[in-house]
Amino acid sequence: MQTIPPKHDAHHWIEKYEFGDRQIFGPAASQWRNGIPDVNITDQADSLIESSMHFFLTSHTHPANILLVWPRATVITLVNHTVFGKISRRLKSKLVDNKNHAGNYCREQYELLSGESWPPWNEFESSGYNAKQFASTCLDHIIAEMLDFYPEYRADTTIIFNIDDCIFNQYKFLEEMEKLYQKLNFDDFDPALTSKFWQAYMDIHIDKSQNL
Repeated sequence: MQTIPPKHDAHHWIEKYEFGDRQIFGPAASQWRNGIPDVNITDQADSLIESSMHFFLTSHTHPANILLVWPRATVITLVNHTVFGKISRRLKSKLVDNKNHAGNYCREQYELLSGESWPPWNEFESSGYNAKQFASTCLDHIIAEMLDFYPEYRADTTIIFNIDDCIFNQYKFLEEMEKLYQKLNFDDFDPALTSKFWQAYMDIHIDKSQNL
């Protein structure tokens, strides 16, 4: 709960409150995003890696480099996050240009890259950016074009999680989070603890006096 700032200090969220890759793994997190298996990690991270526990890394674009270092990783792909992402960026940094934050993985950039025969953005995003899923409806050279910009995830498992479809509704979010736990083979889902964090997290994101 201490990783959630008071709303008036949200613009300092990343440097003062966030408990993310940099805070856990130190400089190695940046190296891993470049595909470099750097061993300059924190003692805390070393203990975590040597344990039987799972841990997470974040990639705002394609995780190919991270998968070079961690080839057995499961990829959880967040899709349909435009509404929530815009709220989050304004809250943390006043950055609202999705193109600069998501690389090719946003509607704006996709529509610049896509040809007339590419599938609509909504369908492509819902697939988890999986060009090969459209092999039955697109010609081979179209699939090849798409793979140039949206390569396959070289991971054993890819799980898709739809943000805007559930994040604003507590019951739906808990339902989808429990499904995610099951897909990850985790057996310790706690709806009470998850609800407590969700409520505090959403309180800072949503102004209840305004419509979304």
